Amino acid sequence: MSALLAGCSTMKPATVVNLTSQQKKIIAKEKVNNASTAITLNLAKNSNNRDQGPYIRTFKYMAPVYQAKKPSSTISNIRLAATAGNPTAELQLGTLYHDGYWLKKSKEKAFFWLHKAALNQVAIAQYRVGLAYLNGEGIKQSTTTAFAWFQLAANHQLTRSGQQVDQLISSFSPKQLQDAAAAISQIKDEITGLKKQKTRQQRHLHALNQKSSGII
Repeated sequence: MSALLAGCSTMKPATVVNLTSQQKKIIAKEKVNNASTAITLNLAKNSNNRDQGPYIRTFKYMAPVYQAKKPSSTISNIRLAATAGNPTAELQLGTLYHDGYWLKKSKEKAFFWLHKAALNQVAIAQYRVGLAYLNGEGIKQSTTTAFAWFQLAANHQLTRSGQQVDQLISSFSPKQLQDAAAAISQIKDEITGLKKQKTRQQRHLHALNQKSSGII
């Protein structure tokens, strides 16, 4: 991924969104933890305050992308890596579609790629998929499925997701709790199935390499 995370400057600067004091603290903390990739945070014109939370939480993933000197080349590399199943690239591509930065904003495409990253157990992607289900953005609204994704992200110690779980569970009926438990089980099965598929692909590739070594 280091090759595709080369840096940005050929595009027009986006409108700067005024940040709250809490958001500024988050960015300041990221700059301390990621001094080598710290940049000024600019959001696309169509961003709004509700979207800023997830965006800032992915700052460390997106900073190298927004530093790219050749956007078109960077996007091509991210697409290639995402298509190959790279979780970080899936998160990056989903974020670009979500923010409408470099790419035309698309809730459906943003959900598609964030969902793939979520199945690859990227906590922030799981949280954002939960938000998508909660608000019906790019996918049919489902509070119980949103809860399931929030719970999975909370299992990775994502505090904000744990807060969403607490808020939802206090309002759920026994039937909704059952549905949420079923949704969690189904998602876990999908994650397990994806792991097995990747393992089979790796074994197949290894077998092909062994066969090729005797030919080349």
